Amino acid sequence: MRRVLAAPHSDTLFLICVTALVVYLVLTPLGMLIWNSLKTTPPGLPGELTFANFTKAYSDPTLYPLLVNSLLFATGSTIFAFLLAFMMAWLVERTNAPLRDLAYVIAIVATIIPGMIASIAWIMLLHPRIGLINLALINTLASAKRPSTSIPCTG
Repeated sequence: MRRVLAAPHSDTLFLICVTALVVYLVLTPLGMLIWNSLKTTPPGLPGELTFANFTKAYSDPTLYPLLVNSLLFATGSTIFAFLLAFMMAWLVERTNAPLRDLAYVIAIVATIIPGMIASIAWIMLLHPRIGLINLALINTLASAKRPSTSIPCTG
């Protein structure tokens, strides 16, 4: 009996294409990073391959205190976030706390908004020169000090 292969389903082809795109977008920069870390010359120039860059980086005595500080910070942040999330989840699910529906929305919005957009938003609000909150405070405090003038926004 002869076996006939069926054509792949369109969902399967789409999944394969998306996977190939993601692998390409991740592995290309990672490969270039590894390749250039093994060279003695700047990126794009020919040079010999060596592990000297890794030896220099990992033999630096300032690396290990920084690594310990980073691990302590990450551990403390994780514990704090876990305790806060546990408390919020318990309040929302096990009690009839007011505004519990708002907690669901806040949790979803925090997941949806990428970190880069959130960073840009905070910059737009709190930047010393162009931040909306800072400009409002400057104008409010300046008008309280001198009623007839305000500090202009300069770019």
